[in-house]
Amino acid sequence: MGKHKHHKDKDGSSTLSRSHPSPPFVINTGGAPSIKTGPLKSRPPANTVGRLFLATDQGILYHDTGTQWIPLQQGPPGSPGEQGPQGLQGPPGKEGLRGPQGLRGEQGLPGPPGPQGPQGLQGPPGPPVEQRPPVSETYPSTRFQLSGGVGGTSNISIPRHSRVNRQEIFMNIPPNKKLILKQIRFKLHEIHTTPVRLLIEGHPSIPSAINIYRSQYGYGEETPNYILTTNNSSNVINIILKIFIENRFSFPIQISYISSWWLDLAIE
Repeated sequence: MGKHKHHKDKDGSSTLSRSHPSPPFVINTGGAPSIKTGPLKSRPPANTVGRLFLATDQGILYHDTGTQWIPLQQGPPGSPGEQGPQGLQGPPGKEGLRGPQGLRGEQGLPGPPGPQGPQGLQGPPGPPVEQRPPVSETYPSTRFQLSGGVGGTSNISIPRHSRVNRQEIFMNIPPNKKLILKQIRFKLHEIHTTPVRLLIEGHPSIPSAINIYRSQYGYGEETPNYILTTNNSSNVINIILKIFIENRFSFPIQISYISSWWLDLAIE
């Protein structure tokens, strides 16, 4: 067997070879085509079955299986090293997606009432009360008209010696004033006869003071200037103006639904 020597490869590892001019090799009946040494980072890729590599920085011999390097021997594990310093905190991550809005909670019970605040300061006195004018100036005389009718779509029947109420109007009579019926126009019956009449009543707050005006005939125009209500008090009184149709016959009569009336009234 000739002499052998080591020579350095380009990758920094050493290959054991003969001094013979033929290509470097190791005679090894165990099937190891070559042995290389060097730091672990200089170890070539695993692609030659049986090749050996001695990592000088680890002191570990590796065997090439053709696809990976397998350590043949490994010393006992060393003691754990000291814990390194804590790394720097990374930047904050992106804000996550906002979740759906939750259901609305139930309304809470009302709280107890707060304490009463202090009484406010009294305001300045107001302007003097203006003297009211006399009653006669406060309620001037008024004249107005009122109309009505039987209405409906059929005639009405009135029993003998009876009357039916066909209209009511609420109104106020000022102090020391009178409600006066100035003029009426009406048509109740085809026969110009006395037993069929229009009755107009002014019902004041005092029932004993009721005044009633009866028309002279069943239709026509009259100018009675009749006082329906007198208010001699110093207060406003409420009255109900009622309009009736009266049958003074001894038998029932029919009144047409188109019958109507017109009243001219005054408060003086």
